Amino acid sequence: MLASCFFTYLNPQSNVKLYPNGGVISPGSNITSYFWGQSKVLPYGSQITRNGYTFGGWYKNSGFWGERQYFINTTDRGDLTFYAKWDPNPYNVRLHTNGGTIAAGHNVTQYTYGTGATLPSASYITKHGHTFRGWYNNSALTGNVYTKIGSSEKGDKEFYAKWTPTVYTITYLPEGVETDNPPTYTIETETFELKAPTKAPDETKQKFVAWHVDSEEGAVVTEIAKGSTENKTFYAEFSAEVPCVVKFMSGTTEVKSIKVKKDT
Repeated sequence: MLASCFFTYLNPQSNVKLYPNGGVISPGSNITSYFWGQSKVLPYGSQITRNGYTFGGWYKNSGFWGERQYFINTTDRGDLTFYAKWDPNPYNVRLHTNGGTIAAGHNVTQYTYGTGATLPSASYITKHGHTFRGWYNNSALTGNVYTKIGSSEKGDKEFYAKWTPTVYTITYLPEGVETDNPPTYTIETETFELKAPTKAPDETKQKFVAWHVDSEEGAVVTEIAKGSTENKTFYAEFSAEVPCVVKFMSGTTEVKSIKVKKDT
């Protein structure tokens, strides 16, 4: 005991090494030494800061295990080393889908400084009858398109989804039929009636009967209503317009002739 006290008397001051790990200790708050038997409070609060992080305390090891250290005790002896722990700041994210739906597990509500976040892509956000055109940082949907929040960014974020109506195609069959009906439409197109073809695909002596869905045996369709979606195929049905002449002959002499409809 006497030897220990004598050693302490000869070495009343010990060194302190603080590793701020990217933080900044304010002037006058750093500790480089201490005297045995006197406590010292380690830098805290506004005395040590790091951009984008919250101070998580001092530890005696770089792995930050064990107890957090707040001060140098009166019973501490010898040189001491402390390591600053930092926790990245969390920030809130609000995504305005503007009618869209984000797939489960792909919404972004927070991000942390140093990590950032990836915003939902077109694979994970949908809106019926529309095509996703990206995220914008303003409700006017102007400026740059954002796909992620960078690792060096800070602060709460808001993003707005932009949509455009998906363009669907209309195919008219059979091959060779001509029509003034539109070749495309969108979910926002006003209801329009399907007009008769302007030309049959082969014979000119045919009368248009109706448009059918997909084939001549399909359901009859007369219009495309506003709010409809999907690509569509319509098949034109025709019937004989000009009757056929049937002649009755006795040898080479015509006895009588009558007019009948085609295929009757």
